[in-house]
Amino acid sequence: MAAPHIASGALVEVMQDWKHPAIPIHVVYPPNRHLSARVRAFVEWAAEVFAKVDAAPAAPAKAGPARAPVEAA
Repeated sequence: MAAPHIASGALVEVMQDWKHPAIPIHVVYPPNRHLSARVRAFVEWAAEVFAKVDAAPAAPAKAGPARAPVEAA
């Protein structure tokens, strides 16, 4: 989502070495011998989407504009 803005220089990463921990996501549905096609399609789609998010590499670091040091108040 932010990668294009980081690449264009509109956003600058400030914590380049930090990566958020993975957050488990669960799809819960009632046990049933005959899972509906809609629920099965949703579960497969969600698994695919979140697998891509977890596997996506972080955006490459890009040097931002020079900034003056911030003085503590």
